[in-house]
Amino acid sequence: MRHSSLLIVILLSCNPSIADGKTRIAVAANFQSTLEALIQQIPATLPEQYQISAGSSGLIYAQIINGAPFDLFLSADTERPLALLDHNIGVPESLWVYARGRLALWAPKRTKPWDDLFNQFRGKLAQANPNFAPYGRAATQVLKTGLFSHQPQPVLGNNVAQTFNFILTGNSSLGFVSLAQLLDAGISTEKYWIPEPKLYDEIQQSLIVIKDTSGSQRLIAFMNSRAGREIIHEHGYATGQLGSHDSN
Repeated sequence: MRHSSLLIVILLSCNPSIADGKTRIAVAANFQSTLEALIQQIPATLPEQYQISAGSSGLIYAQIINGAPFDLFLSADTERPLALLDHNIGVPESLWVYARGRLALWAPKRTKPWDDLFNQFRGKLAQANPNFAPYGRAATQVLKTGLFSHQPQPVLGNNVAQTFNFILTGNSSLGFVSLAQLLDAGISTEKYWIPEPKLYDEIQQSLIVIKDTSGSQRLIAFMNSRAGREIIHEHGYATGQLGSHDSN
């Protein structure tokens, strides 16, 4: 939409996020490092123009419902952005599937074949809380296929970032995280297993504009460019044929 110069001045004076030069972004924890990489590459943009808050999609959704002043929400699912629209929050035309996530099982100390591990494991398994985090819900779906011969003891993180730390610090010997996290951390492919996509519902990660800002517009345009899609893909996400939720 084109605005007259007068209207732009009015928006600048009324919208604090524009007036102070910052766009406030709430992002699912799994996508935080990818978002930071994207922001670093937006032409003619300073990273300081963006204020990032990361967490589980469910908890961020609750914060927005309760009035948290975010301008843009990058969820790890499509369910929460749609729920915001049901509450008349957000710009309907802005709903966009920006990435499709991939789940991975990380076992830092694995020394035996995966089949042996699945048959013999009797310890703690970390995953994000399925009530709050789409990756946790996907992990639960994979576990329900009977992946392990003996039901592991669950250790729930609020989001995949906390789940990753549970495994990293040894609070759990293995667990489900996003493939993107493992690629970002440079984890050897021998230490993780990628479930077949058919074992869990597709993780469609959608964004929605809460309050329109020039920063949001620049970021979304870059994410939809060839350069932006390459960055998203390099961080472990599928980007082919992305678009509005209704068309996918």
